[in-house]
Amino acid sequence: MNIPHKKTAGKIFLIIAIVYVIISLGVGIYVSESFSFPRFYSTEYTIQDGLKKGEFDRAFVDLPWTVFRVKSPHGYELEGVSLPGNNGRTMIFCHGHTWTWYGMAKYMRPFIREGWNVVAYDHRSHGQSSGSGVTGGYLEKHDLARVVDWVMKRFPDTRLLGAFGESMGSSTILQYLPLDSRLDLAIADCPYSDLAELLNYQMKINYIPAVFRPAALAVARIYFRVRPGFPLSRVSPEKEILEGDASLLLIHGSADHLVPTSMSQRMYAMRKDRYHTELFIQEGASHAKSLAADPDLYMRRVRAFIRTAERVRTGGRPR
Repeated sequence: MNIPHKKTAGKIFLIIAIVYVIISLGVGIYVSESFSFPRFYSTEYTIQDGLKKGEFDRAFVDLPWTVFRVKSPHGYELEGVSLPGNNGRTMIFCHGHTWTWYGMAKYMRPFIREGWNVVAYDHRSHGQSSGSGVTGGYLEKHDLARVVDWVMKRFPDTRLLGAFGESMGSSTILQYLPLDSRLDLAIADCPYSDLAELLNYQMKINYIPAVFRPAALAVARIYFRVRPGFPLSRVSPEKEILEGDASLLLIHGSADHLVPTSMSQRMYAMRKDRYHTELFIQEGASHAKSLAADPDLYMRRVRAFIRTAERVRTGGRPR
């Protein structure tokens, strides 16, 4: 039996350690870059994509939108649009990662028909808004606060205020809940409950071996602190939802392989006994496709939730 010399064994260990570090660094940086500085889609691209998919038509694009701009507390400018309704209810729409506010058009159309004031805007780094780097809701929640301030000045007669988000937009809303008691209800379609957990999950489904994932996540934590400037541990919507008492509807597709359905299920279980919280799982729907899977059922659940939320609000929410 040949036993390697100690020096040879040491060299082998050193090579393995170097390879491990290189791979972990590479994966960690790639995951971080892909999230905070991805390929952002232009406004024109998202318009053409939405038209092609039938999510809205040219008449929607040509509605008499009022373009507004607000200054983020972090120094950059956000751009959005609004359209007045006639029923004293206002809904703010928050889009998902890499897209623009046009990604929320499919959700906005029923609210427009029903007379709501509707407002949508581009997150930092997206569309027509400035700012550099995505922070998963950490800074974006403060941007939403400025949008809400603008909304309440633009629509001072609002008697019911809601926020409707998709994916990262919905997770931003969940992190916003503790910041503002003016928000009466929130609809969160396919949100993530914890960003670190989501990144680990996405490494797993992309076949990154388990042995590399903790180190890669440690690299990501450092990267996020240094570049976009946020602590990964603080992007955890499941912690924030217990601090805000607005009515909450969690929506998720059962076949969502990008953001696990279990994240919404877990948040529902955590919150349902404390504040008005509902969960709707759309069978067979993939990420952000629950509305497309069954539009009628989707909107029935949304409308029923809003009716209950209005009763909760009228009856007085616990503080």
